[in-house]
Amino acid sequence: MAERGAPIGNQYAAKGRIWTDALKRAIARRLDGDLQHGLDKLADQLVAAGMEQGERWALEHIADRLEGKATEHKVVDQTVTVEVGNARTLATTLRALEQPAEVTGLTVQ
Repeated sequence: MAERGAPIGNQYAAKGRIWTDALKRAIARRLDGDLQHGLDKLADQLVAAGMEQGERWALEHIADRLEGKATEHKVVDQTVTVEVGNARTLATTLRALEQPAEVTGLTVQ
């Protein structure tokens, strides 16, 4: 399936960085313009909250940053009745479904 990106010329992502840029400036102001040192201090505090204080939110944030956020899994329980004339008809019908992750309990009558 082809990737669907934003249309050419879309500037929505740039607008989202306004808040990120403001946070970076605020962190740098706290340490005389040293953004990297400020980020290191924040990272230290986050790790301390997770490891020393056992804060679940901190542990989850660290895990999300290191491993990536877990993908959402959905279980759909649905009955589909298909009249099958031949294998090509079955294959076409299954392709028409929205990319089922798993087909279980398929009964052909």
